[in-house]
Amino acid sequence: MSINIYEFFDLTMETFSDYVSKYHFELNNFLNEFEDNTEGLFIDYQKGYLKKMTQAIIESMNEIDPNDPDSEFVFNHLQKKLSTNRRILEFLDNRLNTPNEVLVPGQKNNTPNNYFHEYLNDVNNGLVTKLDMINYLKSYNSIEEFEAITKGIERYYAHNIINNLFLNEENFNSFKELVLSKIEELKYSKITSNKTSKKHYTENLWFEVGLLLAEGKIQEFRKDNPKISFKNIAIHFGNKSYESYIKATLQEYIKNNRDKNIYLNIEKMENIIRHCEENKIEICDFFMQKYNEKARQLK
Repeated sequence: MSINIYEFFDLTMETFSDYVSKYHFELNNFLNEFEDNTEGLFIDYQKGYLKKMTQAIIESMNEIDPNDPDSEFVFNHLQKKLSTNRRILEFLDNRLNTPNEVLVPGQKNNTPNNYFHEYLNDVNNGLVTKLDMINYLKSYNSIEEFEAITKGIERYYAHNIINNLFLNEENFNSFKELVLSKIEELKYSKITSNKTSKKHYTENLWFEVGLLLAEGKIQEFRKDNPKISFKNIAIHFGNKSYESYIKATLQEYIKNNRDKNIYLNIEKMENIIRHCEENKIEICDFFMQKYNEKARQLK
């Protein structure tokens, strides 16, 4: 009995079951290779490779010559490979979303806010320019948040591929590049800030306002003057530039001016708490409550 080359390819092609059966073996090898390796990182590499392969298969299918006598067989073979790849991508996405799964360090299971999926829809539909993306990312200020955004982009990307939905790859690649550049900026900033004296952060407006909040002075003053404006609160404490930080923090902004909401930035709160402890300044209960809430969210 003889078979042609395409039948041979079909018989020897890796199936979805083949992939799943060897998944844990390859994962264990990866985890044992370096101490910092995680399953999330392994999945990232796997998905990156599969996406490239999937794109190559689609391009090959589009280039098939209908006049070629083997065109139908080639098309069916590539269709099987495409279907397998999409099933594997779905499998990996499910692994990534499995509760209690070990992901990339700092990764959170949820996206940064409830509007994120809708924003990705706008990116996909071409309703968001590069400038819009830059302005959107100004709302976030931690490596953990940007890593969560990266994961959200990748999951949206994989979902659309698996389900044969429209995908604006150019827009998504631009968005992801901007996010990754923000991560690199923050990592570099963290490295350089560790090399300099910690006295610099105490000179920032956010620290001065944060210290007043930690001591409970702003809250107490507002309680005694419930109708006073944020501007006049700032003037009372000696600097009208405090206004935007006081307003964003007390009203707990999560979108516009969220970078000035001190309660959203655990690193800033930790610096304030450390300063208070070192200088024996009593911290009010409400400030510690806000810090503990943020710390629980990041676990």
